[in-house]
This record gives sequence, C-alpha cells and structure tokens, in this order.
Amino acid sequence: MKEFQKLMLRTTELQDKVKGISLRTKRELKACERSAKNLGSREISGAIHTLERQLARFREIRPETRSFFCRIMLGRVNIKCFSDRERVRLRDEYNKFKVRTNLIFILFPLVVLFFHYYLRHAWLDTHWINIFHHLWLLYYYVSLALRENILLVNGSNIRPWWIYHHYLSAAGTVVWLVWPLTETYLSFVPYVTCLCFYTGLVQAIQIMFYKKRDYANRALGKTEHMDVSYPETLTELPKELLLLIPFLFVAHIWQMGLGFSFLHTLYTSPTLFSQNWTAWREELQIFWSGVIGIILGFCNFVSTVLTIYTKTNTKQKMQVEKEEKEQLMLLFTDKKE
Repeated sequence: MKEFQKLMLRTTELQDKVKGISLRTKRELKACERSAKNLGSREISGAIHTLERQLARFREIRPETRSFFCRIMLGRVNIKCFSDRERVRLRDEYNKFKVRTNLIFILFPLVVLFFHYYLRHAWLDTHWINIFHHLWLLYYYVSLALRENILLVNGSNIRPWWIYHHYLSAAGTVVWLVWPLTETYLSFVPYVTCLCFYTGLVQAIQIMFYKKRDYANRALGKTEHMDVSYPETLTELPKELLLLIPFLFVAHIWQMGLGFSFLHTLYTSPTLFSQNWTAWREELQIFWSGVIGIILGFCNFVSTVLTIYTKTNTKQKMQVEKEEKEQLMLLFTDKKE
C-alpha cells in the first residue's frame, strides 16, 4: 500500500513537471512566432515547427482541466486519464447515460402534456410538473456537457459545437424555469413539449442503431476507442439511416420555427414591452427563448447538412479509388498473360 502511494505521488510530481515544461514551451513558441513575423528566418520557422511538435506531445500527457465550464463545476483539477481502461470506461459511461436517460426524455413530455390538457383545469396548480421537467432537462444537458468536456480532453472525437449546443440548451431550460406562469407561457408549453417528445423518439432510433453498429465498427477498426455519436444529428451515413434524415430536418426546422414564433409573439403583442422595463414580467424570457431556439435549430441543420455532404464525398472518393485499383489490377493481369 505504501509503495502504491509513493508511485502515485511520484506520478503527480511528474505530471506537474510536464505541465510546467508545456507552459514554458508554449511561451517560447509565441515568442518565436513574433520573431518569425519580424525576421522571416528559416531557422526560426524550423524552431517553431519543432516547438509545435513538442507542445503536441506534451498536450497528450499533461494534466488538464480544459474549459471554464469544468473549472466552474469541478475546480482546477486534472480530468485527464492516463489508462486506456479508464478512458474506455468514460466513453462507455457516457453512452450508457444517453441510453438510460432517453426513456425519461420520451416519457416526461407525455406526462407534462397529460397534465396540461387533462388536469390543469381540474387541479389548483399543475405548474410544478413543468418545473420538474425543466429541472430534469437542466440536469441532462449539464451532465452531457460535463461528460463531453472530459471525453474531449481524453482524446474523443466530439465536435465542439455539440458541447456548445448543450450549454445553450441548458441556458434555455433556465429561461423557462424563471418564466412566470402567464398566458403566453401556457400557450407555448404544448409546442415545446411536443418538440421534446419528437426529439426523444428520433434519438431513440439513432441510439438503437448506433448501439448495434458500435461494437462491429470497433472490432473492424473503423472507429477509434474514444469515438462517440451524437443523438441530435448523424455521425455516419449508412443506408439504414437515410430514412432518418427527413425526421432530423423536421426537428431542426421545428426548433427554428418555434424560435421565430417566440420573437413574432414579442413583436406583435400589444402588451409586451409596452410598459416601463421595471414592470416587465416575461419579455426577456420570450426574447431569449426565441434567440436560443433559432441558433440551435439553424446550427443543428447546418451540422447535419455538413455531415451528409462530408460522408457522401468520402464514399464517392472511396468508390473512385476502388475502381482505379480494379482497373490497375486488370491491366497488370493482362500484361502477365
């Protein structure tokens, strides 16, 4: 036990040294870049290239907290894992979290809709179910963002946009939590809740597919150990998921439409923004719900289009390369004969 503690202490000391060397190399790199701009020397350019390679190696092993979000949630602690087993466990726990929470993502909106349409007029107060729903969504998006930041530090392929997506989604749930119970609020509850339900169904289909495909891809070496998928869009484009593309676009357009609907309500309502700013009750909530909805819907739409474009081009290039190889093989065979 004492030997283990000594080794762990030695490891921590080495990590601190690596971090110090990494920061010093980063400062030297910036100084060289400034000198290169002034002098344009080949020797300095070579030194910059060497320092960049050293810095890249240090980044792989130095302790990291990475983002401001992680520092807020965890403090300035090391979130990098140096064991492959621990990294794989991080990835697996992330995937399990998405699978386990997806059922709640689908069922909770149904409960909210049931309360909204059937119990709201019979019971004295049903607003608490909406509050619980958005509290759960806040927990869900913050958990995803935190897990994804940790995965990114440990070599995952997560695109930064999806982390920002979950930041914005969490901010949107906070907006709804501080929105007072008004007629405007109640009028938008069914539309937002139905979008949550629809998104949950689309995610469920994707999760089922990726769960089956994940093991086969890793066994064949088509994906790295830390690669993950995103339920909100596509990460690959097999034939089985082509039918899902229209449903994804519907979700993105629906979200954008809701955002514009919020802003339209704000613009056309005779009572909103008509009073002094000290008397505002829901104006800012409507405005930010609209802005966040438009940003999320538009960026998700662009991300899906880019994925389709990239994967289609990759498949075409692979097909062309395959045909060229076959032609070369035929020519080689003919010459032999």
